[in-house]
Amino acid sequence: MNKLLPFLLLILIVGVGGFWFVNNQESSSSVSDLPETIAEVTQQPKSDEQLIEDALVAKHGWDPTDIVVTVTANDGQYAAGGIAPAEGELGGGGFFAAKIDGVWQIVWDGNGSIFCDDLTDYPDFPVELIPECYDRQTAEVIAR
Repeated sequence: MNKLLPFLLLILIVGVGGFWFVNNQESSSSVSDLPETIAEVTQQPKSDEQLIEDALVAKHGWDPTDIVVTVTANDGQYAAGGIAPAEGELGGGGFFAAKIDGVWQIVWDGNGSIFCDDLTDYPDFPVELIPECYDRQTAEVIAR
């Protein structure tokens, strides 16, 4: 037993010293201390629906918790859908969006007629999604 006591004492000193050393480091690392690039890699990419919602929020300055965006058509480059209040109130509207250089842009949103001049920057927007538009100069509905 006399030979075992110094050995146990040494283990106790090393254990306590190691514990103290680990807990008294100047900077302890945690998940939040990881570089942003590593944190970004672990994040799930946003869906097209989320990115379109982000574009609508940016355009209007809305609080994203106040709206529900539903995509009803999406071919990867052009999308259509609806926007409704999150609380189930009456109201809402529609939207059309186009992905330009990898970024979703809102082509049109709201209620009522889609003006032909709103589509000027998007001449390839599918006719299946927007079959007609209203020409303000001629005051006519134009088949696309």
